[in-house]
Amino acid sequence: MTGLLGLSSLALHAGDMGPVSTNMSTVPYLAGEGLYSWNTLQGFTINGHPPTLSKNGWGGRLSVGIDRPYTEKFSLNAEIGGGFYGTTRMNTPASGVTSTLRITGYDLLAGGTYHMQYIDLFGDFGFMAQTLLSTMQRDNGQRFPGGVFAGTTTGHSMQTEVLPELKVGAAYNFCPSLSLTLAYTYAFGSDVSGNIISTAVDVPPTEINTGGTVNVRNPSLSTILLGLRYHFA
Repeated sequence: MTGLLGLSSLALHAGDMGPVSTNMSTVPYLAGEGLYSWNTLQGFTINGHPPTLSKNGWGGRLSVGIDRPYTEKFSLNAEIGGGFYGTTRMNTPASGVTSTLRITGYDLLAGGTYHMQYIDLFGDFGFMAQTLLSTMQRDNGQRFPGGVFAGTTTGHSMQTEVLPELKVGAAYNFCPSLSLTLAYTYAFGSDVSGNIISTAVDVPPTEINTGGTVNVRNPSLSTILLGLRYHFA
């Protein structure tokens, strides 16, 4: 009887101690997202002929991250990810040039998450190492009018630029381990465009003239992402 009274007394005192403390351990997560992206590749006008653009923005992204509770309602997070952000084709048949550009990006983001009963709101900022992979087919006779060049050339090039990136979104929690996410990201790049004028004259002395103004930096990306996030809780 004395032992039962002692346990009852302990339970009563425990009820006066307030709420149980929040688990403050760091939780890793894995995420996969499908995406559609809009880029600012405008193409290059060659010898007065503007390009025809065809853009396919479908792609996907995988990421890993950590979530560290800071208070009951707020946590800090960081993630690293990589994705494919679509294909753009630039066709200038009057100048004999067709290009295909594929965009990939690897990003590092950090920010915070506000937790509600079923919904989480998050915002992150970081940087994307964006790469443009270009394949160009060129009819040299059309590209350099004047009779000096002939034949067809195929070339490949790659350029990478680190761009600031912002990500905001929300997650619906099916359970403590699995969430459906919807997010928007913006990578701060440039409008890629230009005007190129080239001629070649096969009259001694042979002359090759090229001029114009171009911006060949990496483009901005505006992206909608829908995916699943698994927390290893």
